Amino acid sequence: EELSVSVPPRDYGLLAGVLAEAVAADDSGTVREAVAAAAHAAGRSAGGEDLTSALRGCGYEPATTAEGGVDLRNCPFHRLAREHTELVCWLNLHLVRGLLEAGGQP
Repeated sequence: EELSVSVPPRDYGLLAGVLAEAVAADDSGTVREAVAAAAHAAGRSAGGEDLTSALRGCGYEPATTAEGGVDLRNCPFHRLAREHTELVCWLNLHLVRGLLEAGGQP
């Protein structure tokens, strides 16, 4: 569970929900493409040599598997994902691809 305090109160969940609805309403796909590019760029900016640290920095809980891979044990956007699962998973994909690219991984 997350805890945050802000005076005056801010509602970032409301903002995220409004933006998610706007992406969903865009029949042309232009907004969705822009979000994908922004998520990828954010991943590249946040990435680096150490993928595990970069993932943690983005709010993920990575775990190394016995085979040397990485499992993500959480979604840093889980509250928004409850209502916009497809969009959030798709955004996660592009964010993680950017992190991988920044670390020189395929």
